[in-house]
Amino acid sequence: MGKPKGLSGEKLWRFATGCCNYPSTACVHHVIHMGLHFQSDLAFVEFSPKAVKQLLFTMGQIRGNLRTGGYVTLRGEPNKKIADWIEGTPVFKKWIMSPQAFVAPEVWPGDIEKMFQLYGDVPSPYEVAGLRASVHTVRGKWHTHAVSVLIAYACGMSIEIMEEGMQTDRKYIFAAMVTGVEALCSIPQFKLWCHNLDLSLVPLPPLVGFTLNERLEIFEALQAHPFNVKTPACRALLDAPFFKSYAKLKLLPSRPKLRPPMGTPIVGPPRLRKKDVQTPNIPSPQVSSSK
Repeated sequence: MGKPKGLSGEKLWRFATGCCNYPSTACVHHVIHMGLHFQSDLAFVEFSPKAVKQLLFTMGQIRGNLRTGGYVTLRGEPNKKIADWIEGTPVFKKWIMSPQAFVAPEVWPGDIEKMFQLYGDVPSPYEVAGLRASVHTVRGKWHTHAVSVLIAYACGMSIEIMEEGMQTDRKYIFAAMVTGVEALCSIPQFKLWCHNLDLSLVPLPPLVGFTLNERLEIFEALQAHPFNVKTPACRALLDAPFFKSYAKLKLLPSRPKLRPPMGTPIVGPPRLRKKDVQTPNIPSPQVSSSK
């Protein structure tokens, strides 16, 4: 995977199609990571760091609709490289042209919701689709194939599309989603985000090894978004006796609203799906956690 330059001088990453590309951070977005797994007429494709916006606008050009399933009006220039990739990747284009593209399903498939329950509160696919990596989560477990499968599903990519695109059995897709849940739930920032705390009612507990000013900085970062909190501080919060005991008894006050996204959502809520493409109740193999 090289780093050629585009016509405008922007850095481009070169990816092989029909396989898993590493590092997955270079794939820019989990949906693109998954699309690169699909069988394509193109052996390689080149993306810039702006690939998500370029993909969305190019998708709008191909569909003849400059709106995604979310609330973003797409503006810009179509990207020929991305357009060629979409046209040369039939199953990915099939998904792009469907009402499901970038519209979250209502529920998790099979036993995936039960997997989330093993670790605590269960976020909806729409909420998970609104997350982005931060400087504190950008490495390691956030950018893995398993997490990409999980988040691509949250962005509207169905199990059937993944099966067809990757030419694999759904049991491997479900196994990857289970691993993805385990990976996300091992990220302290994600755990805090799942609690969906009402910070106007939750006092910051005493934290061993942190000064008052440091605790105030943590609280301020937490108010902006849990993904903005540094990993050691997140772990200290989650391990604080006050927090652990109240969380276990489910006595921590939570926000009545949806969990906060990171930035402007590009994925629409389930209500934007047509009735004939509602997420089916898909049977899945029995799954178990390595927890």
